Amino acid sequence: MPSAKKGPRLSLVPMTPVPERIAAARMAELTPWVEVFREQYSSLWPVHGTGVQGPAGSARRRYPWPGCWALHASLVTELRCLKRWTEAVEEGDLETAEAMGGGFNEWIHHVREVAGEMVQEIAQICMAGGVNFHRSTAVPLREQPGWESLRLPSPPSQPLRRPSPRRGLHRER
Repeated sequence: MPSAKKGPRLSLVPMTPVPERIAAARMAELTPWVEVFREQYSSLWPVHGTGVQGPAGSARRRYPWPGCWALHASLVTELRCLKRWTEAVEEGDLETAEAMGGGFNEWIHHVREVAGEMVQEIAQICMAGGVNFHRSTAVPLREQPGWESLRLPSPPSQPLRRPSPRRGLHRER
């Protein structure tokens, strides 16, 4: 009976903390790859951020790559997996590439639709107020060091009314 194909072993949600020495070695290996990847696909996260035309005439803002990317465990995990997948595709290791998600077409789709969107989501969180300031979504903003220095949007000068089915959201008069 043939054995089932197995992909590379990954630790997506470690149940125990990774020793600091191992985490540092992993980051040292990942960082140069991320720098090249970040530059090669920079249109997905332009340096100064920009508004871009989306599907069917919708516009959306594109944020720059977050300087604090290495502090977001989910993004680091995504980038580590993407690096392994990239290496498998580049080396022609079809078995590993298939286990990771497929060949080049699936890889580039993943870069644009999954990794790119994850970077945008984190950048949007950490660029609130117009500055690149790391925020943990697991900790309330006012409990994070340095939050006082942020330029947060001012609350509206007039209270908002509840949405009306006929009129939509509007201000009190």
